[in-house]
Amino acid sequence: MNSRNRYVVLDVSHEEVDIFNPRKYGWGRDFYLDVFRHIEVEGKLQGLTVYISYSTPKALPRYGRDVVLVITGDEHYQHYAYFKDVGYVFRSYGQWPVYLDGLPCGRQSVAALKQYFYKMVLCVKMRLVALKGAGLKGLNAGDERTLQVPLGLFQAFDPKVKSISERQINYGFMGSVSDETYRGGLLHRLQNDSKTLSRRRMMDMLETMPDAFKGHTHTTASFQSSVDNHHDYASVMADTKIALVPRGSCYETYRFYEACKAGCVIICEPLPDTWFYRNHPGIVIRDWSEVPQLIARLLASEKEMQTRSQAALSYWKTQVSERATATVVGDFLMSCVSDGQGSKNSKQPQAAVA
Repeated sequence: MNSRNRYVVLDVSHEEVDIFNPRKYGWGRDFYLDVFRHIEVEGKLQGLTVYISYSTPKALPRYGRDVVLVITGDEHYQHYAYFKDVGYVFRSYGQWPVYLDGLPCGRQSVAALKQYFYKMVLCVKMRLVALKGAGLKGLNAGDERTLQVPLGLFQAFDPKVKSISERQINYGFMGSVSDETYRGGLLHRLQNDSKTLSRRRMMDMLETMPDAFKGHTHTTASFQSSVDNHHDYASVMADTKIALVPRGSCYETYRFYEACKAGCVIICEPLPDTWFYRNHPGIVIRDWSEVPQLIARLLASEKEMQTRSQAALSYWKTQVSERATATVVGDFLMSCVSDGQGSKNSKQPQAAVA
């Protein structure tokens, strides 16, 4: 089957991709190749050049209203003047940093606030440079053609979903607590202290859990170590009743999406107020000291856990899966094409598919 559009992975040697037979790239790129494969099958759009990149590229090979830029990462919210010269921009994490920790009255919230101000300063500096190059009208035009989209899956993740009653692990966490492989200075701490404090707090609380609760925790030295040792990750998640989803270096994490796809009951920290997180299935806590009592309560009610497991699976299928995301992205592109312009303000999605 021939594709109607052209696809290029920019941060991998500007590699042109066969959308129906791509190799694996990781870092969210595969998820969005799957998204656009669904759009290709629908056959409603053609003649587009789609650039996919984990980070925000400083420049593109070409520009035009037929150009689509997909940014799957970029926790620094970089912005360039050329955004006004492309048709559409889809980006995970959005255009601005967020702070969700309330009144900064403890180490965790203070660290999060410092991180927020650090990222905000970088974001504002980038936008001032873009403003100089694009002008206010051009900067606004770029914003209006931009839509925040789900983070999605980091790499291939295909759990064999079980019912709650069949799962053997009551609660679980597999991942890094801090980046022990990197000894950075102030900037590194500004970007990672919030993650480290949150996850250490969580692990401290889990040490108080009775052995009879049958939890499973496995920590790695860094995020990259977690990626390198992911082989049994999907099977463990599929066998876990309650997934613990602490923040990473941002509030959003790939683990949240993996837990949804695996049908876990999710305990997480606050998530941004975006169209795809509204009514998400996670149980939100602000302090991991709440988790022992919460786990005990959940394990006492298999009916509630089964309901929450089904809610996670439904949310994955109808809101943030590749197919559901393709519906929103495709509708956004079609509405912009029919209007002759991009306008996120009038075309903000409310939900993916029913």
